[in-house]
Amino acid sequence: MNGSKEKNASTKQQILKAAIKLFAQQGYDATTTRLITEQVGVSQSAISFHFNSKEKLCKAAAEYSANGLAASFEEIYGEIETAFAQDATRGDAALALISKLLKKQISFAFDPRNRSAVSLALNDKSLPSCARGILPAVLFEKFEAQLTRLLLAYSNGGSAVWAQAVSRAADGAIFAFFEKPSQYKKARPSFESAEVYVLDFLIAGVKRCAPPGDT
Repeated sequence: MNGSKEKNASTKQQILKAAIKLFAQQGYDATTTRLITEQVGVSQSAISFHFNSKEKLCKAAAEYSANGLAASFEEIYGEIETAFAQDATRGDAALALISKLLKKQISFAFDPRNRSAVSLALNDKSLPSCARGILPAVLFEKFEAQLTRLLLAYSNGGSAVWAQAVSRAADGAIFAFFEKPSQYKKARPSFESAEVYVLDFLIAGVKRCAPPGDT
Protein backbone atom coordinates (compact mmCIF):
# COMPACT_ATOMS: atom_id res chain seq x y z
CA MET A 1 0.00 0.00 0.00
CA ASN A 2 2.76 2.45 0.93
CA GLY A 3 4.62 1.49 -2.23
CA SER A 4 1.58 2.40 -4.32
CA LYS A 5 1.30 5.80 -2.62
CA GLU A 6 4.99 6.51 -3.17
CA LYS A 7 4.69 5.53 -6.84
CA ASN A 8 1.67 7.83 -7.29
CA ALA A 9 3.50 10.71 -5.59
CA SER A 10 6.56 10.14 -7.77
CA THR A 11 4.46 10.01 -10.95
CA LYS A 12 2.65 13.21 -9.96
CA GLN A 13 5.92 15.05 -9.38
CA GLN A 14 7.38 13.79 -12.65
CA ILE A 15 4.32 15.04 -14.51
CA LEU A 16 4.60 18.42 -12.78
CA LYS A 17 8.27 18.80 -13.69
CA ALA A 18 7.68 17.76 -17.28
CA ALA A 19 4.75 20.16 -17.57
CA ILE A 20 6.76 23.08 -16.17
CA LYS A 21 9.56 22.46 -18.65
CA LEU A 22 7.28 22.04 -21.66
CA PHE A 23 4.95 24.93 -20.80
CA ALA A 24 8.04 27.15 -20.48
CA GLN A 25 9.74 25.94 -23.64
CA GLN A 26 6.80 25.57 -26.01
CA GLY A 27 4.07 27.64 -24.42
CA TYR A 28 0.86 26.49 -22.80
CA ASP A 29 -1.24 26.24 -25.96
CA ALA A 30 1.38 24.27 -27.92
CA THR A 31 1.97 21.80 -25.10
CA THR A 32 -0.42 18.87 -25.32
CA THR A 33 -1.11 16.36 -22.58
CA ARG A 34 0.29 13.73 -24.94
CA LEU A 35 3.64 15.54 -25.07
CA ILE A 36 3.77 15.69 -21.28
CA THR A 37 2.88 12.07 -20.71
CA GLU A 38 5.23 10.85 -23.44
CA GLN A 39 8.11 12.63 -21.73
CA VAL A 40 7.25 11.00 -18.40
CA GLY A 41 6.41 7.62 -19.89
CA VAL A 42 2.85 7.30 -18.56
CA SER A 43 -0.60 7.22 -20.13
CA GLN A 44 -2.71 10.35 -20.57
CA SER A 45 -5.11 9.01 -17.97
CA ALA A 46 -2.40 9.79 -15.38
CA ILE A 47 -3.02 13.51 -15.89
CA SER A 48 -6.76 13.02 -15.38
CA PHE A 49 -6.09 10.95 -12.28
CA HIS A 50 -3.66 13.40 -10.64
CA PHE A 51 -4.84 16.78 -11.96
CA ASN A 52 -8.23 16.31 -13.65
CA SER A 53 -7.37 18.57 -16.62
CA LYS A 54 -4.58 20.37 -18.46
CA GLU A 55 -5.70 23.68 -16.97
CA LYS A 56 -5.52 22.36 -13.41
CA LEU A 57 -2.15 20.79 -14.19
CA CYS A 58 -0.90 24.20 -15.29
CA LYS A 59 -2.17 25.76 -12.06
CA ALA A 60 -0.45 23.04 -10.04
CA ALA A 61 2.76 23.60 -12.04
CA ALA A 62 2.65 27.33 -11.29
CA GLU A 63 2.02 26.68 -7.58
CA TYR A 64 4.83 24.11 -7.43
CA SER A 65 7.26 26.59 -9.00
CA ALA A 66 6.05 29.43 -6.77
CA ASN A 67 6.57 27.36 -3.63
CA GLY A 68 10.15 26.59 -4.63
CA LEU A 69 10.75 30.25 -5.39
CA ALA A 70 9.32 31.37 -2.06
CA ALA A 71 11.58 28.94 -0.21
CA SER A 72 14.59 30.30 -2.07
CA PHE A 73 13.86 33.87 -0.91
CA GLU A 74 12.83 33.00 2.64
CA GLU A 75 16.22 33.78 4.19
CA ILE A 76 16.72 37.23 2.65
CA TYR A 77 13.13 38.27 3.36
CA GLY A 78 13.54 37.14 6.95
CA GLU A 79 16.72 39.20 7.24
CA ILE A 80 14.90 42.27 5.91
CA GLU A 81 12.03 41.83 8.38
CA THR A 82 14.49 41.50 11.25
CA ALA A 83 16.32 44.65 10.17
CA PHE A 84 13.09 46.67 10.09
CA ALA A 85 12.02 45.28 13.45
CA GLN A 86 15.35 46.40 14.94
CA ASP A 87 15.24 49.79 13.16
CA ALA A 88 18.47 48.89 11.36
CA THR A 89 17.59 50.00 7.84
CA ARG A 90 19.18 53.42 7.49
CA GLY A 91 21.96 54.62 5.20
CA ASP A 92 24.63 52.03 4.48
CA ALA A 93 22.67 49.31 6.29
CA ALA A 94 19.74 49.81 3.92
CA LEU A 95 22.06 49.89 0.91
CA ALA A 96 23.68 46.61 2.01
CA LEU A 97 20.25 44.96 2.20
CA ILE A 98 19.29 46.42 -1.18
CA SER A 99 22.45 44.92 -2.65
CA LYS A 100 21.73 41.51 -1.09
CA LEU A 101 18.15 41.52 -2.29
CA LEU A 102 19.12 42.52 -5.83
CA LYS A 103 21.88 39.92 -5.87
CA LYS A 104 19.40 37.24 -4.82
CA GLN A 105 16.94 38.16 -7.57
CA ILE A 106 19.73 38.29 -10.15
CA SER A 107 21.19 34.95 -9.04
CA PHE A 108 17.76 33.34 -9.13
CA ALA A 109 16.97 34.72 -12.57
CA PHE A 110 20.30 33.67 -14.09
CA ASP A 111 20.45 30.20 -12.52
CA PRO A 112 19.78 27.69 -15.36
CA ARG A 113 17.84 25.50 -12.93
CA ASN A 114 15.22 28.26 -12.59
CA ARG A 115 14.87 29.07 -16.30
CA SER A 116 11.54 27.27 -16.70
CA ALA A 117 9.96 28.91 -13.64
CA VAL A 118 11.16 32.35 -14.73
CA SER A 119 9.93 31.81 -18.29
CA LEU A 120 6.51 30.79 -16.97
CA ALA A 121 6.35 33.92 -14.83
CA LEU A 122 7.33 36.16 -17.74
CA ASN A 123 4.68 34.54 -19.95
CA ASP A 124 2.02 34.51 -17.26
CA LYS A 125 -0.66 36.12 -19.46
CA SER A 126 -0.52 33.17 -21.86
CA LEU A 127 -1.50 30.72 -19.10
CA PRO A 128 -5.11 29.74 -18.37
CA SER A 129 -6.93 32.10 -16.03
CA CYS A 130 -6.77 29.68 -13.09
CA ALA A 131 -2.95 29.73 -13.24
CA ARG A 132 -2.35 33.42 -13.87
CA GLY A 133 -0.80 35.63 -11.23
CA ILE A 134 0.58 32.84 -9.06
CA LEU A 135 4.24 33.12 -10.11
CA PRO A 136 4.35 36.91 -10.68
CA ALA A 137 2.99 37.46 -7.17
CA VAL A 138 6.04 35.74 -5.73
CA LEU A 139 8.77 36.53 -8.25
CA PHE A 140 7.91 40.15 -9.09
CA GLU A 141 5.36 41.66 -6.73
CA LYS A 142 6.81 40.51 -3.41
CA PHE A 143 10.36 41.34 -4.49
CA GLU A 144 9.37 44.82 -5.61
CA ALA A 145 7.43 45.43 -2.40
CA GLN A 146 10.49 44.56 -0.30
CA LEU A 147 12.81 46.62 -2.49
CA THR A 148 10.40 49.57 -2.26
CA ARG A 149 10.56 49.43 1.56
CA LEU A 150 14.34 49.39 1.51
CA LEU A 151 14.56 52.25 -1.00
CA LEU A 152 12.31 54.39 1.16
CA ALA A 153 14.50 53.65 4.18
CA TYR A 154 17.68 54.37 2.20
CA SER A 155 16.41 57.63 0.70
CA ASN A 156 14.98 58.89 4.00
CA GLY A 157 12.46 61.12 2.29
CA GLY A 158 11.45 59.62 -1.04
CA SER A 159 7.79 59.02 -1.85
CA ALA A 160 6.23 55.58 -2.16
CA VAL A 161 5.44 56.25 -5.82
CA TRP A 162 9.10 57.08 -6.52
CA ALA A 163 10.34 53.99 -4.68
CA GLN A 164 7.83 51.75 -6.48
CA ALA A 165 8.93 53.16 -9.84
CA VAL A 166 12.61 52.52 -9.06
CA SER A 167 11.81 49.00 -7.84
CA ARG A 168 9.86 48.20 -10.99
CA ALA A 169 12.66 49.57 -13.18
CA ALA A 170 15.29 47.51 -11.34
CA ASP A 171 13.25 44.32 -11.62
CA GLY A 172 12.57 45.03 -15.29
CA ALA A 173 16.27 45.46 -15.96
CA ILE A 174 17.10 42.12 -14.33
CA PHE A 175 14.67 40.22 -16.51
CA ALA A 176 15.59 42.18 -19.64
CA PHE A 177 19.12 40.84 -19.18
CA PHE A 178 17.67 37.39 -18.43
CA GLU A 179 15.99 37.37 -21.82
CA LYS A 180 19.05 38.77 -23.65
CA PRO A 181 22.14 38.07 -21.50
CA SER A 182 24.50 39.05 -24.33
CA GLN A 183 23.52 42.69 -23.76
CA TYR A 184 25.85 43.03 -20.78
CA LYS A 185 28.89 42.02 -22.84
CA LYS A 186 28.20 44.77 -25.35
CA ALA A 187 27.92 47.32 -22.56
CA ARG A 188 30.76 46.20 -20.27
CA PRO A 189 32.80 43.33 -21.77
CA SER A 190 35.35 43.52 -18.93
CA PHE A 191 32.88 41.98 -16.44
CA GLU A 192 33.34 38.26 -15.86
CA SER A 193 29.61 37.49 -15.73
CA ALA A 194 26.19 38.91 -16.43
CA GLU A 195 25.29 38.62 -12.74
CA VAL A 196 28.21 40.80 -11.64
CA TYR A 197 27.53 43.38 -14.30
CA VAL A 198 23.78 43.65 -13.62
CA LEU A 199 24.31 44.03 -9.86
CA ASP A 200 26.95 46.72 -10.38
CA PHE A 201 24.69 48.48 -12.88
CA LEU A 202 21.68 48.48 -10.54
CA ILE A 203 23.53 49.53 -7.39
CA ALA A 204 25.11 52.41 -9.26
CA GLY A 205 21.64 53.38 -10.45
CA VAL A 206 20.21 53.26 -6.93
CA LYS A 207 22.96 55.55 -5.66
CA ARG A 208 22.34 58.05 -8.47
CA CYS A 209 18.55 57.93 -8.40
CA ALA A 210 17.65 60.60 -5.87
CA PRO A 211 13.98 61.11 -4.94
CA PRO A 212 12.16 63.94 -6.78
CA GLY A 213 13.01 67.24 -5.18
CA ASP A 214 16.42 66.07 -3.92
CA THR A 215 18.27 66.56 -7.19
